[in-house]
Amino acid sequence: MTARAPAAPRRLQAHGLTVTLPQGWDARIEQRSEAAVQAPGSAVPMSGFVHPVLHLSTVALPPVRGDYGSGVVERMGPRDVFIGLVEFDPEAGATPMFRPGWPVRLAVGDFDPNAQQRVMPNMCGTQRFVTTVGRAFCLYVVLGSFVRRKLVLADVNAAIGGIRVAANPTHHQGG
Repeated sequence: MTARAPAAPRRLQAHGLTVTLPQGWDARIEQRSEAAVQAPGSAVPMSGFVHPVLHLSTVALPPVRGDYGSGVVERMGPRDVFIGLVEFDPEAGATPMFRPGWPVRLAVGDFDPNAQQRVMPNMCGTQRFVTTVGRAFCLYVVLGSFVRRKLVLADVNAAIGGIRVAANPTHHQGG
């Protein structure tokens, strides 16, 4: 019998973001089409920057899901995790809500059942608004169980530690 070498970690890279996937996790990095919102009182759409979104989860990611995990978190069990990294305009990083620093390490006390986009029973979440290399992001994490959050915290921090952000990505500006 021959021993099998462990599989090389999978990496996903797009839009200035790179993630090394922990074994058994699913990930996507996407940038939606140009934003098109009707200007008030006009048939002309207002366009703007469209930024990348990175999703990383212990459950399979459906093809259609919200930036903050809708369509994913409803599928999560008590040991599951969803991580969303949502980029904002660079100017947002200069506001008091954003703090400089990446990578982010989370602690058990950072998670709260009421810190979810939509409160799901028994689950908990946290979010951090951070800047790095001139880019502004919301790091949003949902855990499948508030009670068991300590059991998955090392995996969460390892997954976050596997995310890299490059400076000066190419932004798509509509108009």
